[in-house]
Amino acid sequence: NFYEGLAPRVGLVYFSLTIGLDVIITCLVCDCIVIYSRRMRNHLDLEVLKAYFITVVIVVESALPYTLV
Repeated sequence: NFYEGLAPRVGLVYFSLTIGLDVIITCLVCDCIVIYSRRMRNHLDLEVLKAYFITVVIVVESALPYTLV
């Protein structure tokens, strides 16, 4: 039977690593965007800075369903 033995454990490890890496990479991308926008706070207008935070929201919302599914 395929669902006995090593196969379920390998599948669980693969699934867990995939979800974990997706969460970590999403957090790193969002962190880079936020840090860059904070550095540019003195140089850019408030409307332009809002675009950076909207980008973070888009990245999180697009990655979250993939991570949860």
